[in-house]
Amino acid sequence: MKRNPITSPSFNFKHLSYGFFTRNNGFSEGIFSSLNCSIISSDQASNVLKNRKKITDTFGREAEDIIIPRQKHTNKCQIIGSKIPKIINADALVTTRKNIILSVLTADCAPILLYEKQEKIIAAIHAGWKGAKSGIIQNTIKEIIKLGGSSMNIAAIIGPCIQQDSYEVGKEFYSNFLLEKDQNHQMFSKKK
Repeated sequence: MKRNPITSPSFNFKHLSYGFFTRNNGFSEGIFSSLNCSIISSDQASNVLKNRKKITDTFGREAEDIIIPRQKHTNKCQIIGSKIPKIINADALVTTRKNIILSVLTADCAPILLYEKQEKIIAAIHAGWKGAKSGIIQNTIKEIIKLGGSSMNIAAIIGPCIQQDSYEVGKEFYSNFLLEKDQNHQMFSKKK
């Protein structure tokens, strides 16, 4: 069984705590039997809140310290300042604030963390193929730069996500990617 949360010794910074949580060891039951943290799912709200508490407890924080956007597979990035909106429609969060937890929810999509080491700017990105193709990573880096960061000081880590050999797509999907850039063919392999 994988440990919760998953971290990497190569992404270790004095002023940053992070972790990638798996679906294991949650309070949700039935079809949601996992560590489901989506308050807009049909899961019982009490289970979702217990799952979120499990995460905030890991970092020694309170329930109000976790920020989870409503993700729509877009390229929208939200800066989190002193006032936190109740509803955040975005697929990436960026902040210079301390003592809060930026979180994104994933299944197949890639969770990506960026840390601008000089200015201590943190970003959490939900990168599915639609968001990645439409520039969610680039937009997040632009927001880091707007906050005074430099792209040269950004460290990145990609969390657990689906891998190429497990992700089947049709010919139309493949063709659309090739139309954009010829070298996109390297992202695909033939079905075995």
